[in-house]
Amino acid sequence: MMKTKPILISIVGLVGWSGATGTAHATHKSWVLKNSGGQCFFTSYSGVDSDLPSNRMEISNWSTSARYAICPLPLSARWGSSAGAAIFSPPRWARAMTGKAVIVNNNTAGSVFDCVARARLADESIYYSRLATTTTTGPQALRVAIDSDWAGILEAAEGSALKSLDFECRVPANNAGNPSYINGYHVKICQFTQQCNATGDDEGPPLEGLDFDGDYAYVQTNGFECMATDRYEADMVTREYQGIKNTASYRHLVFCPITPPADDSWWHQRKVEKARVYYKNSNGASSPAPECFLEWRQHSASLYSLVDAWSNNFVLQQGTDYVEQPTSTISIGVDVALGVGCFIEPNQTIKGVTARLSLTRITNGI
Repeated sequence: MMKTKPILISIVGLVGWSGATGTAHATHKSWVLKNSGGQCFFTSYSGVDSDLPSNRMEISNWSTSARYAICPLPLSARWGSSAGAAIFSPPRWARAMTGKAVIVNNNTAGSVFDCVARARLADESIYYSRLATTTTTGPQALRVAIDSDWAGILEAAEGSALKSLDFECRVPANNAGNPSYINGYHVKICQFTQQCNATGDDEGPPLEGLDFDGDYAYVQTNGFECMATDRYEADMVTREYQGIKNTASYRHLVFCPITPPADDSWWHQRKVEKARVYYKNSNGASSPAPECFLEWRQHSASLYSLVDAWSNNFVLQQGTDYVEQPTSTISIGVDVALGVGCFIEPNQTIKGVTARLSLTRITNGI
């Protein structure tokens, strides 16, 4: 059973962004924390392969009944300053301008797709935001925080220190072979109480100009976080301390999500450099290297009708245990989801992924 490189699964809208502003700098107003839907997981499993999620850049519900997905939000990558014109500490609270899940509802039977944010605070109590819900079909955002307001019981407690933050979403049943799915989710965590105001800064722009001269940050994904992209092959991988291993007798595709660093205040048109996939062959050094490529899903001019794209295949670096992106810089636009896809050979293990990602530009002003 051989597989080929996937075709483009959807092209809706225009590549790029028609509403781009000119040059812009980060202002430390908020931290934009982004994750791909492929980093969510379902809370239950029936034991049937067809009930497993299809995890790639999204999480899809192929089941004949609605299922609950948990989407954890890493709260790292924000930073503080102890010198210069701006002195501030990284925020630890839940105060946020916006919080949303970017979804596609393909259920035409009127079933509900809903999401709620769930925060665990320092005292171990759990607080919930408003329940964002829809029966409308098509691509859209379920907004759990709107105009700096979580609503629910979380709004009154948002100033407390966070221990964890996640989204819980009810994904409706597969309808006529078209599953509903979560593309990605993100939160704009406020840096300062007095500037926690989303007016004009909620949906879409402000957008940083393409001519940025910002810094870069290295990110890393453990191979344990990778997953089979086909629900029928989810039981043909094993996860161990070394990463994810193909236990099938044929090669198949896995996806390794990449969590970008927090963006400072602005939606950022990201660039990727030095993306590498580290691997191990159990069949000897003569086994082929994995066939890997960068994958991303980006906003289009119509905001929630997203565009999928990928790079050319990574190149084997002789004398090393990794393959690397073929060009020095890859521009991926305003990303919603990002990761690496790899066709891995039988008994081959993906140990991890590293990449160098661009950041928003920084000024000293607040």
